[in-house]
Amino acid sequence: MLMERLKQPYVVYLIVISLMGGLITAIGLFNIPTYQPVIHFLLFLVLAVCAQFVTSSFPVSQNAGITYQVAPAVTMAVIPFFGPFAASVIDAISAVSLWIIKPIDQTNWKKSWRQLAFNTGMGSIAAFLAGLTFVFFRDLLGETIAGAILPWLIAAVVNDQVNLWLLIGIIWFQHKRRVLPMTIWKENIWAVPISILLMSVGGALLAFSLDRFGPIGLAVFFLPVLLSAIAFRFYVQKKQAYMDNLEQMVHERTKELEELNKRKDAFLAVLTHDMITPLTTMRLCAELIREDPTTPAEDPEFIETMIRSQKHLHRLLQNILDLERLNTGEELPVRESHFDLISLLVGMIDMVEVEAKEKNIVIESQVCVDSLILYADQNQTERILLNLLSNAVKYTPVNGRIFVSSIVEASNARIEVSDTGYGISEQEMPYIFQRFNRVRQLKDKATGTGLGLAITKALVEAHGGQIFAESQEGRGSTFTVLLPLEENISRRSFDEKQKSLNH
Repeated sequence: MLMERLKQPYVVYLIVISLMGGLITAIGLFNIPTYQPVIHFLLFLVLAVCAQFVTSSFPVSQNAGITYQVAPAVTMAVIPFFGPFAASVIDAISAVSLWIIKPIDQTNWKKSWRQLAFNTGMGSIAAFLAGLTFVFFRDLLGETIAGAILPWLIAAVVNDQVNLWLLIGIIWFQHKRRVLPMTIWKENIWAVPISILLMSVGGALLAFSLDRFGPIGLAVFFLPVLLSAIAFRFYVQKKQAYMDNLEQMVHERTKELEELNKRKDAFLAVLTHDMITPLTTMRLCAELIREDPTTPAEDPEFIETMIRSQKHLHRLLQNILDLERLNTGEELPVRESHFDLISLLVGMIDMVEVEAKEKNIVIESQVCVDSLILYADQNQTERILLNLLSNAVKYTPVNGRIFVSSIVEASNARIEVSDTGYGISEQEMPYIFQRFNRVRQLKDKATGTGLGLAITKALVEAHGGQIFAESQEGRGSTFTVLLPLEENISRRSFDEKQKSLNH
């Protein structure tokens, strides 16, 4: 069992990196007596440990994460005085201190011995290679301006990228090569400039302070490096909070989409049923006429049945077309003309009277005038009234009552449709005008697509009007529509023109 695990690429990679880093660190520890003065080396070590208190972590998947440290800035500052092996010792000891200090996190910091071994080895290798790079370019460029800047910058790049790619390697093996290395690298490229700047500038600043001002200067100049690390930590926390909030938003939107899909499925089921019924009726009527062409003349109601089925089917298709327009952000078409609202309202009441009588529902109406000329789209206004009246009949039980009124109120035609029906609960009221929404407790009372009120509201608003609803569960509902009269429309158009001229 143990031999099988040792043959796994992930385990082999972990052991190789850990042993390589451990060997480099061991050589560095063996050479400690040569680091003179030792007090300076120990001071660097203390600062590196202190820097680990502001370490920040980021998840890269559900099972793994990347930890960004600022201690490498201290590690970089060691190189000019004590060499690459000393830098690996500082990095290794600071990695051990981080492992002890940082609390357990099941995503980023699981605090296992394997994690400690790998992190220590990875950091030691990166610090050692950065040290060799620094020494090479410092000797190559000499005491020039380039020699004072480029070694720090190039060594910081080597330190950062070696750390990152060694870590990407372990993640790649850990996830059985399902994670794309370049994807992880691109996701973390935003932090590379910050890390390189911190290591190069921070390391150079600390080295300069020790060289010019001694241990006290090193301690003083460490403060801005530490403050930079704290600022970086705040940035990481802010970014993480933003990502968490984004994930929460995505989760909520996903739930909303799932709920919308459920409503659409229910809508399609009801729509199929509602379309099959009139189509079946029309087909049966057509077959009867084919068998006996005299049937319509002998039974006038026969023709009315076909017309009602056709109108019902037409309303369903019209709702679907209107829904498509609303989904694409298109306004519903309005073809305005003058017509008598009272005559239209009476006609719509007569249209639903047949269905109302089947349930023994009494419809009462009260109008303020015999005639009320409205300048609007007559067909769309007809749909508004028919939707409200049909709903009132549909959701009012047997022997109920419906009251319809129309008055003029503040240059608006006010139409009210009240019923003694089942009513709507207070919890459902905010959602009754949403698409595909049907009141839950009323679904078994009557069939419907959940589009009627949503389309009605859109039609009312397309005319510059308003629609309100009041309801009490078990006691009925009242729907109120305000449609602007021609005088009000003219005044509104004049005001809009004035605003455009003023602008």
